[in-house]
Amino acid sequence: MNDYPKDIDFNNHVNYNVPSHLSAMVPKDYKQLEINNTITREDIKNMIKAENPFYISKKKAHTILYFYNIYLRNNYYKMINDTSARFNKLAEQHDIPKKYKKKWWNECKKDFMKGLIYLQDRTEISLSDIMKSRVIIGLYFDSHLRCIDYLWDVYMNNSSQKRFNFLIEKIMDYESSSSM
Repeated sequence: MNDYPKDIDFNNHVNYNVPSHLSAMVPKDYKQLEINNTITREDIKNMIKAENPFYISKKKAHTILYFYNIYLRNNYYKMINDTSARFNKLAEQHDIPKKYKKKWWNECKKDFMKGLIYLQDRTEISLSDIMKSRVIIGLYFDSHLRCIDYLWDVYMNNSSQKRFNFLIEKIMDYESSSSM
């Protein structure tokens, strides 16, 4: 049986090779990119500017969104890993038994996954409107992605803090009940 909360390296759990049907649309610089670890917001920005900064074809927009989705999910998984590491450290300091750590972390993990689904749905709805337009303007596309970044960042910060506070409460409740 695994000990929980376990630090899952979400960044490497899927190998994001560029699919062959997208490889022709990806700029040469990005074909060599270690997508699963190193894709940044700056890389996304450069992909938008790569050919024509004013107009983006729908094919290129779909390719950019493929990489952008990887970038967003990696950030979300990093947030989960950071929260897990903080919880592990705190639980070890307070000598919390593994069964409680596992139970509490599973509750948090469910909420994190619900949050990821929520964010992906909101992002998909938002981007589907842009993709329906006949012309995709590069600057507008980039600014829209920045707004989505902001939504994800705010949600991740709030979610991480909320879940960590929940875990702190559980630890304090455990300590107060065990000291009686």
